[in-house]
Amino acid sequence: MIGTMNTADKSLIQMDLALRRRFSFTEMPARPEFLAGVTAFGVDVEKLLTRINQRIEALLDSEHTIGHAYFMPLKKLENNADREACLASIFQSKIIPLLREYFFDDYERIGWVLNDSVKAKENRFILLQQSAQLPSFSALFPKEIADSLSDRRFRINDNAFASAEAYQGIVA
Repeated sequence: MIGTMNTADKSLIQMDLALRRRFSFTEMPARPEFLAGVTAFGVDVEKLLTRINQRIEALLDSEHTIGHAYFMPLKKLENNADREACLASIFQSKIIPLLREYFFDDYERIGWVLNDSVKAKENRFILLQQSAQLPSFSALFPKEIADSLSDRRFRINDNAFASAEAYQGIVA
């Protein structure tokens, strides 16, 4: 029997301890090389995953690197448009939510992992919301609190998922 478990998942600690007593474990690190030759949006997916994982390891640790399995559906797709749609879906429904969990919704750090700071605003996955769209801190809090806060309200840029430059910027 083969079972898999993400070592970063601490919510199942009792189950983890029980399994560790009963089974032997083999570490299965991410293997971006399994994605060699796969491209989408003009980006080598092996390099994309490698760069993302290098940044995650620098900011967190190797236990949080993203596995190649998330990207394996791309391998069976022949059509570039299908691969692009699949990669967008992987990022939107798997990678971004996973990064949100890893970084406790610290969107600034998520942006660092995705190298958003070097991209044009429209190609960033994470955007700082415009203050004009939101109530000011002075409208929300007493002056002494409002004056001490830095506006760090972020949002996901849904348009980036269909942007080649958004993915190309990750490996830049």
